[in-house]
Amino acid sequence: MNEKELIQTWTDLRNSLIKAQLAPTAFLAVILALGATGHLNAEMPAKLRLFAMGLVLTSGVFSAISIMGANRDAQWVIDSLKVLKGLSPLGEQLKKSGKSVWVANLAYLLLPLFNFYALYSYLYK
Repeated sequence: MNEKELIQTWTDLRNSLIKAQLAPTAFLAVILALGATGHLNAEMPAKLRLFAMGLVLTSGVFSAISIMGANRDAQWVIDSLKVLKGLSPLGEQLKKSGKSVWVANLAYLLLPLFNFYALYSYLYK
């Protein structure tokens, strides 16, 4: 692949990351709104609280899986750019972004767990 095709692939992967975050963000917004208005609280039936926690955890895990896949492919783009000569300034910057892809994977694994724990603490403690 040439630089232009690799950069287009990078752009497509970034778009898939954005799309992968839409559903979890919507779930979190609904859960937060329900909690803020008092419609979701520790007095709710246990099954409803577990359902809310399951939505948060499941959407976060599925999002993390798709994001990690896109980031794996992004690392492939970075590795492919490293072997090309005469890159544009954009290609040079993308080539240097390997560490940020790894850090993003770590964040996308930890954040759903944090959200799950925060909701658990709110509903059960």
